[in-house]
Amino acid sequence: MNEWKLTFDNWDIKDQKAREALCTLGNGYWATRGAFEEATQHHGHYPGTYIAGVFDRCERIIAGETVSHETIVNWPNWLYLTFAMEDGDWFSMEQVQVNTFRQELDLQRGVLSRHIRFTDPKGRETILQSIRLVHMEHSHLAALQWTLTPLNWSGRLHVRSALDSGIGNGNVDRYREMNAKHFRLLDSGFHKQGWLYVVTETLQSQIRLAQGLRTHVSGGHLLFQRNLQERDMTIEEFVLDIQEQAPLQIVKTVALYHSRDRGISKPLEAVHHSLASAGSFEQLFSSHQNAWDRIWDMTDLRIQNRPEDQLMLRLHLFHLLQTASPHLTDLDASLPARGLTGEMYQGHIFWDDVFALPFLTMRVPRAARAMLLYRSRRQQQAGAQARQHGLQGIRFPWRSGSDGSEQTPRFQWNPYSQHWIEDHTHLQCHQNAAIVYQIWKYYQATADLEFLRAHGGLLTLQIARFWSSLATLDEMSGRYHIRGVMGPDEFHTGYPDSPTPGLQDNAYTNVMAVWTLQCARHVLQTLPDYSRQQLMEILSIDHSDLKHWENITRHMFVPFHENDLISQFAGYENLQELDVNAYQARYGDIRRIDHILEAEGDTVNRYKISKQPDVLMLCYLLTVSELQSIFANLGYPFSLSLLQKNMAYYQERTTHGSTLSRVVYGWIHARSDRSGSWACLAEALGQDVHKIKGGSTGEGIHLGAMAGTIDLMQRCYGGIDCEDNVLTVNPRLPETLEGLAMKVEYRQHQIKVQITPSSLSLDVSAGPNFPLVINVRGTRYVFGTPTQQDFTL
Repeated sequence: MNEWKLTFDNWDIKDQKAREALCTLGNGYWATRGAFEEATQHHGHYPGTYIAGVFDRCERIIAGETVSHETIVNWPNWLYLTFAMEDGDWFSMEQVQVNTFRQELDLQRGVLSRHIRFTDPKGRETILQSIRLVHMEHSHLAALQWTLTPLNWSGRLHVRSALDSGIGNGNVDRYREMNAKHFRLLDSGFHKQGWLYVVTETLQSQIRLAQGLRTHVSGGHLLFQRNLQERDMTIEEFVLDIQEQAPLQIVKTVALYHSRDRGISKPLEAVHHSLASAGSFEQLFSSHQNAWDRIWDMTDLRIQNRPEDQLMLRLHLFHLLQTASPHLTDLDASLPARGLTGEMYQGHIFWDDVFALPFLTMRVPRAARAMLLYRSRRQQQAGAQARQHGLQGIRFPWRSGSDGSEQTPRFQWNPYSQHWIEDHTHLQCHQNAAIVYQIWKYYQATADLEFLRAHGGLLTLQIARFWSSLATLDEMSGRYHIRGVMGPDEFHTGYPDSPTPGLQDNAYTNVMAVWTLQCARHVLQTLPDYSRQQLMEILSIDHSDLKHWENITRHMFVPFHENDLISQFAGYENLQELDVNAYQARYGDIRRIDHILEAEGDTVNRYKISKQPDVLMLCYLLTVSELQSIFANLGYPFSLSLLQKNMAYYQERTTHGSTLSRVVYGWIHARSDRSGSWACLAEALGQDVHKIKGGSTGEGIHLGAMAGTIDLMQRCYGGIDCEDNVLTVNPRLPETLEGLAMKVEYRQHQIKVQITPSSLSLDVSAGPNFPLVINVRGTRYVFGTPTQQDFTL
């Protein structure tokens, strides 16, 4: 098995949309799904081209109500390329006999290729080879090359290369009432220098996009060439005579710019300049590969003697890196839950960045910073969200798009009951703690004090102020409570008999609120005196506020039941147990038991069953020592045996309805059940590839879960983290893993890490921040110069 290549050796139309998502190519600025070049939006094919941070909003009638929704936009398809033999139809895979098929995603070079040998209904045998790239260095360029070889025939061939503006948003079946075309065609034509162009504009956000396409044909005898406009296609057509065994080569180069790009005058003018200087396919391929070489040199995670797992790990890295690439630095964008590979969740930003930031911060810190700046730019809307709820500070939404307003839909489609049901997931506010968590992790890894002064400190204090105003004091008990929220579980939206949604005292939310308030104190202590005073003056925070925050961190309520079981939320113990075996016997797949129960006229709110870890998410983000400190400060018991009991209790009551679930359980098991941990990771590594049938991969890969598997390798198995201005390395490999190697960047030092079950090697490069302190398994070592040091584990 090649550890760098995801290969499909058979052709099955039923798998096509999932493969298109898996084979998406992108560079952080934009991405294109792995659809066949000749395909249009029909019969199982779905070409999709998406631009980071570009959304459009429209209104639709859903469940009898007018609903506004915002979505990422599917732009005109630049891939379209097809041919017809002189008396035949335009080529499609469905109308020929496919003799051999191979599609290959080369992760190392960032290219997608296809090789097919087919026979048409008249017995003519042909080989078609294609290769494409979305350029990782020149972010506005992409290119593809076809080589067409007639094996047993000669004759006339018609070739069409086009920009297809007939594309709309239709990738997700359950959004059928929300599906729409989100752009209008403003202009299209044929430039005098020999390339096609289209100019489009989104309907509501009025973002203008220009695309230019240059097509070059070599081989055969060109009879004539013409330009056409048919329906929504701007076409360049070539008619040639070709000879048996003589290859014909076609190269398409595309450039695209939109009106919010920096450093341009007009998008179409920028397209012209970009195409004029683009160079040949070979030149583009070479510079593209060099860019990927540089990225892989810093980001690759290498494991020993597990080729399939290595391939899946690199596939996850690939999708993360081509969404959060170095190009993200100059963009106002973040990490969509499905990346730029499909339209599930409409391209919205949730909290998936919490699974990606620890890795990116220590590999591509500029991209991590850009993702945090995406939040910072939306503080005004977050402030409005807080005030709307009668609260202080800022409250970021559960789902964010263009301007940071809440984009959680009012309704969601239940495929079991076939009707729309109310969506209350906007009640989740725990993502605000996750944002502070990322800010602090970023600072710990980079020592970027300028960011902390200008952005991170303000965000942290404003979110701390939000939590302090959300927590209310019960004078009788002396404890603070948080009401009207949802936890990470996402099944439980309220109490069974309550007319209003929302839960009281979700344990995860309450504990992370405490952690945030403690972190705010750490941030203030870290800032220089003048910055701290200035920030407190700007926000009108005084010592009475800080004292109030401190009081909450000592008196927040955390619900327990059965002595040492942390309740997922207050009242959890009163819920019924669900007969999981009975439902599995009836339905097989019960990952979305909430939908099943709703279709039966029941509600998941009645049962002790979870979609994914909730209480146990605390163990993913915080160390055992951190949790012990928080609980001790609150006056509650906490021990390793208590943690293990909670792990066993909630694992029996989790359906793993989210792809993130296996990642979190892989982490939870890592210290006590290493074989169980690896089993969870192995399932998470392969879930998008191995569960193509019946899954939702075709609507976009699960980028948060992919990032989580990478985080598990680095922070959990590698034990690499940043705490108290010290890099910590405390590896513990599962028994099935013979070795793990990686590079990390810590405060501008590059460190090569090699781990085996019995040894650790650290190779520290030169940097500006010597002496460098590294905590290895509880012992602090001071590195005064660039050096390599070995440790016995």
